[in-house]
Amino acid sequence: MSSSQRVESGHSFFKKYVSKRNSLWDFVTRFERALGHQRHKELVSDHVDVNEVPKLKTLFPIEKEMRGLYTKTIFLKFQDEVIQSTAYLKCDAIRQDEKECVYVVIRADAKSSTLRRIVHDKISSFARCSCRKFEFEGIPCGHIVFFLRSIHIVDLPSQYIMKRWTKSVKAERIWDGDGLEIKDVQYKSLMMRHIQLSQLSQCLIDESFRMEETTKLVRKGIESLRIEVKGLRSSLGVGEVPTKRKLQKHMINEPAQVKAKGSGKGMKSSKEKAMGKAKKYKACGGLGHTIRQSPISVDG
Repeated sequence: MSSSQRVESGHSFFKKYVSKRNSLWDFVTRFERALGHQRHKELVSDHVDVNEVPKLKTLFPIEKEMRGLYTKTIFLKFQDEVIQSTAYLKCDAIRQDEKECVYVVIRADAKSSTLRRIVHDKISSFARCSCRKFEFEGIPCGHIVFFLRSIHIVDLPSQYIMKRWTKSVKAERIWDGDGLEIKDVQYKSLMMRHIQLSQLSQCLIDESFRMEETTKLVRKGIESLRIEVKGLRSSLGVGEVPTKRKLQKHMINEPAQVKAKGSGKGMKSSKEKAMGKAKKYKACGGLGHTIRQSPISVDG
């Protein structure tokens, strides 16, 4: 089921860019364009995570803590769960033993809602809810948030924080163009410097582009810095920075149309069937006609 969902997700994405009417060259070009749009969208999301700070809607310390850890998209989902947790009144224990304790979370409008059960493992200190939201989405549900608050835990335990949803995951893991993780420490440091300079330059652009005076100042400063960087590289004996290879259009022809290889016994046309049924007569030795249609009489 998960495999088919991934395939359908990929189809829905690429259907926006390619179709069966595209040639082979068009497909490659549109495929690269689709990946470019996807990467641009990811960069925009990274920019939002760095520069935009969501507003807090409650006074709970857990919300403020996760605002600094989660990406904006995930934090907004978690924030909804924090708000939902305010609708619950109490958490009653209904069963417990040496290993675990079972609680029921009760809402103010308990008659119109489904009772959720929370099983708290005393050994691992991990609580799981019957709604299974954390297992499916990786985000603690409002029931868990209320339970933690009811037992006086103000910070979200690390076992509820999925590393994939945090802002720092990109700084720790870097991938190459083929989607493989880069484990070279030196290359990682280069990428980290690239990310830091990109973020700094983006902040400078955001602060300056709205006014013509500040735009001219930043442009002048960048051009001056470029001259200084080139001079420093030249003094250190370092060559020019290699530019990205431009994609050259090659003439790629469509594959030649050939007949499919079958069993060797193709379907005969109506004309071929008629030719096969026609008799060969001694009178004229011809094919393709009956005795009545023969130009030479049998008697002659």
